[in-house]
Amino acid sequence: MLSYLRHASRGIAPTVLVLTSLAAQHDGGAVDFNRDVRPLLSDRCFKCHGFDEAARKAGLRLDVREGQLAAIRGRRPVVPGDPDASELIARIESPDPKRRMPPPSSGLSLDPSEKALLRRWIEQGAPFERHWAFQPPRKPLVPADADAGSPIDAFIRAELRARGLSPAPEADRATLIRRVSLDLVGLPPTPEEVEAFVHDARPDAYERLVDRLLASPHFGERMALVWLDAARYADTNGFHHDNVRTAWPYRDWVIRAFQENVPYDRFATEQLAGDLLPGATDEQRIATAFCRMHNINDEGGAIDAEYRVEAVCDRIETIASTFLGLTFTCARCHDHKYDPFTQEDYYSLYALFGSVDERGVYEYDFERARAYPPRIEYRDPELRARTEAAAAEVRAAERALSEAAPAIALECDRAEAAVRARCGDVRWVDATLTAARAASGAPMAILADGSARATGNPERDVHVLELTTDEVDLRFLRLDVLTDPSCGKGSVGLASHGNAVISAIRAEAIARDDPARVEPIPFAWAWADHEQRNHDHDVHNALFDDPGGWALDGHRRVEPRVALLVAERPFGFAGGTTVRVTIEYASRYTHHVAGRVRVQLARQEHPRAADVLAQFP
Repeated sequence: MLSYLRHASRGIAPTVLVLTSLAAQHDGGAVDFNRDVRPLLSDRCFKCHGFDEAARKAGLRLDVREGQLAAIRGRRPVVPGDPDASELIARIESPDPKRRMPPPSSGLSLDPSEKALLRRWIEQGAPFERHWAFQPPRKPLVPADADAGSPIDAFIRAELRARGLSPAPEADRATLIRRVSLDLVGLPPTPEEVEAFVHDARPDAYERLVDRLLASPHFGERMALVWLDAARYADTNGFHHDNVRTAWPYRDWVIRAFQENVPYDRFATEQLAGDLLPGATDEQRIATAFCRMHNINDEGGAIDAEYRVEAVCDRIETIASTFLGLTFTCARCHDHKYDPFTQEDYYSLYALFGSVDERGVYEYDFERARAYPPRIEYRDPELRARTEAAAAEVRAAERALSEAAPAIALECDRAEAAVRARCGDVRWVDATLTAARAASGAPMAILADGSARATGNPERDVHVLELTTDEVDLRFLRLDVLTDPSCGKGSVGLASHGNAVISAIRAEAIARDDPARVEPIPFAWAWADHEQRNHDHDVHNALFDDPGGWALDGHRRVEPRVALLVAERPFGFAGGTTVRVTIEYASRYTHHVAGRVRVQLARQEHPRAADVLAQFP
């Protein structure tokens, strides 16, 4: 290869012409069937006397040896060594338009030199060969040429001489490095690389350049481009939404295969059946993604069975074009008209590749589309090393935590005891729910357990609850959001899925004997038994009018929710107090309104209890 690159890049390759012998154009030259006769028969005769059984006339088939020699009504098309006894010659030379082949109605004809060629072929014994692509390769005799650097050069130079041509002059060094760089890595050289090569006086400077380019990671990328195009590589599914798919591990496998000069038999085997090899590795399984690069459909209404067939057919036809250099598509509907393949051949492959356990149409899901089944979990070596190191750190931390757990538990018990000693008790007081209303106008019912139940399903709403109590020095407000059969899924929200989001909680104290005396109740701290964490829907959001609010996660957990709010200072009037609690539902998610709520009040038995608790958020 190095020799070829040397000479091709230096100027010989651009002058290469198609290597065809002129022997058949001269009387007496040896006729080669594949080179001289097959193209002629294919162009003028195979339409009616070739592969296609449905279009075949008179039962005559000229593309196979058996058909050429078979007698039809007592006459053989080809009698080796005897053109005058051959019906083929009689028909092409016949002066009678009704007998002459090709028939004038076809618009085809043979000129005298072509008729002479067919006669001479039969005179020489009518040698027959299968299509050149199916002939075992034979090593030819290399033409003698002292100036040729390789056998390839010798053949090229011989043909050039036969045509009266000579190689182009050797390219200058700047042109040479540009040519070979584009050939091997697909990128032009940098100005610094050109300068270094132009001034490199070593006799093996070019060989060193080629070795450097072959060792470059860009060499594998450049070589992989052509194969990935043939393998129909893509990072998306192709059909309809064209969702992304995780195909890059296969791309990287192909690049590495070229970079590491993987033998072709292994390259082909692992892509076609790497998962079936004994002790198959992840890399070998990834190679089989070659068979999974077809379009994948997730369009609603598409028929699963139809697209399973399309996937298998795409797989067969791609394998044929990449590994065999042939088209199989025609044989999907009938015996191939040009290549020697039948429908039976096609569907034999279909039986093999149709055994893959996959769907034809998948659900439209962007995340799942990244790796529709069948799939494997894969980490590249670098990520695998990092995750294993991280897992080791986690295990070490878990061991340290486990060893420290008794001491931590003891410290927690001591801290809790100290807080209790400093705080004393919290006492829940008697308070009666006297009014409940919704800003939307939907009725709210007061139930026997002191809760208020809302009705309807407004997009957004505000609930106002009023409680009366004779207690003073109040410091705590407890909000229970209860499950109820009237809510979605029997959960906590009026929406069909059962979720709710509380945007804000506000409260104010009103003197019973002087309703004009109204004092806001600011809250310093809040706690909830459950919060929806996926979007930071913390209960504290409800204290500060954060748009995220306190999300109750009712669509996933059908359980009551509890929030405890601590006021900044004691509240309550001597002579009785009405506590008005306002609960807002203004989330960007519509219909996320709680269906049943209850409010309770508590006082502190120790003057610093709330202040101490507020230190432990």
